[in-house]
Amino acid sequence: MLRTDCHAHILPMDHGSVDVGASFRQLQCARQAGITAIVATPHFYPDRHVALEFLARRDRALELLRSAADPAWPALLPGAEVLLCEGLHHLPELDRFCLGGKQALLVEMPDPPWNRRHLRTLEAIGRERGLRVVLAHPERFPPDMSEALLRSGYVGQLNAVSLLNPVRRRRFIHWIEEGFIVALGSDNHGSAGRGYREFVRAVRVLGPLGEAVRRETDLLVGVAE
Repeated sequence: MLRTDCHAHILPMDHGSVDVGASFRQLQCARQAGITAIVATPHFYPDRHVALEFLARRDRALELLRSAADPAWPALLPGAEVLLCEGLHHLPELDRFCLGGKQALLVEMPDPPWNRRHLRTLEAIGRERGLRVVLAHPERFPPDMSEALLRSGYVGQLNAVSLLNPVRRRRFIHWIEEGFIVALGSDNHGSAGRGYREFVRAVRVLGPLGEAVRRETDLLVGVAE
């Protein structure tokens, strides 16, 4: 069973959670949905944020929630949703933004069209920094553009809600069958109950395919059954 939410704005430092109380409500909803681990992925904008300051705020927020959370609630893992900017691979602290503290970086693509410098930066994140690029919610972009990236060697994280549209989900299920999708996320921005109801429905839609995604997710963030 797929039980890890790989993309959630749950920390009280992000626009998904206005305060600790909102974060706790989201954790409660996640537990009720059967989620056992959540990767906290606050937005990191390299052109606006100072990396070390952002990481310090993220780690303080994580510790605050962990220290006060019910032990029965999902485990909280570090991460970030990192906006791709030209030259991102030069950021010294880049590995500290990885999902679960491992080697996979959740990258949000800028609004298309993407230029060659964007694509060279994606390549350099893997080639020069040794990190695995995971494309955040590729279903949001023009299908031909997203599929070109996925077929060129990158993998993606789907938002759960994208699987609930009977017409559009055919393409996304095909992506999963092709091995392009390695994680599912709520991309929760404060509507905790709705986001996790969608997550549960999406897992049901996946059926046996969910097991393949679960295995990939476990490896991605270091979660063990």
